[in-house]
Amino acid sequence: MATGRLARFRPAVYRCAMRHEPPIPETHCALTDPGDHADLLAAFGDTPERIAAGIQGVLLHDYFGPLLHGPAPSKFQVESRATLPVSCRLAQIGTVAPRPPFSRAVGTCRDFALLMTAALRAGGKAARVRCGFANYLTPQAGSSPWYEDHWVCEYRMAPDGSWRRADAQLDAAHRVALGIDFPALDLPCDRYLTADRAWRAMRNGALPPESFGHGSEARGPWFIAVNLRRDTLSRAGRIVGAWDRWRDAPDGARTLRAHEWTCCDDMAITGDPAGIEDPPW
Repeated sequence: MATGRLARFRPAVYRCAMRHEPPIPETHCALTDPGDHADLLAAFGDTPERIAAGIQGVLLHDYFGPLLHGPAPSKFQVESRATLPVSCRLAQIGTVAPRPPFSRAVGTCRDFALLMTAALRAGGKAARVRCGFANYLTPQAGSSPWYEDHWVCEYRMAPDGSWRRADAQLDAAHRVALGIDFPALDLPCDRYLTADRAWRAMRNGALPPESFGHGSEARGPWFIAVNLRRDTLSRAGRIVGAWDRWRDAPDGARTLRAHEWTCCDDMAITGDPAGIEDPPW
C-alpha cells in the first residue's frame, strides 16, 4: 500500500488535476432530462440561490426530515432510497410552490444534488453530481472529525470559471440544527471531501480510515473505495449504478483485496473509470 504516487492531501486545495477529467456537461443526461416538464424545471429559477431555495420547498430528506420537523404523521413513510430521474421527480411534485415539510416529496441527498444539477444545466451552466463525505452532518467529537457519506452538486461559476460545490439539502432547519456557519452553495473544501480526496487523505495518513463511513452501517477503507467508484462513475455520467447496492455486500466482501488497493490508488489520481468492475454480490 505504497503512497508514493499519491498527491499529499492539502485542505486548501479545492480540486486536484486529473489526467482523465471528463468535461462537466451543460446539457442533460437521461437522469437530469426533465422530459415533458422543462417549464417546471425552469421555474426553480436561474441562480444557485433561487434553485436551492425552490428545491428545499418541495423536497424533504428521508432521514433529516422527520428528525428536524417531527413527529412525522402516521402516513409518512420512505418508500425507496432509489434516486428518481428528474422527469419522474417533477411529475411527482407538480409545482414549485413551497409546501409544509411532510407534504413534500421525499428523497435522499443525491436527489437534492441531482435536481439542482438538472436546474443548473437547464440554465446552461456546467454542473454534475459528486459523491464524497461531509463533516457537518453529525455532531463532532474527539480529535478526528467524522465524515459522513454524502452527495452534492458541483457547478462552474461564470465569468471567472471557478468551481463550487453546493449542498441544496441545507435549508434553514438544517443550518440551525447542525450549526452550519458556512455558505451551503460554496462549500469550504475542508467541510466536504469528494471521494477521490477522501481516498488520498486516508492513504497518505492525513485522516484515519475510520473517519469515513455511512453511519453505523459501513466505514473504513472498503466504504471509501465504494464511494470512490461511485464518484468516478458519476463524473463519467453514470450517476446511479451497481455500487449503490453496497448494503447487500456480505461481511466477507467488505475487505479490499490487493488489486483493489492498486486500482483505487490509480483511480484517485487519474479519475479513469475503466478499471471499475461491478460488485460480485
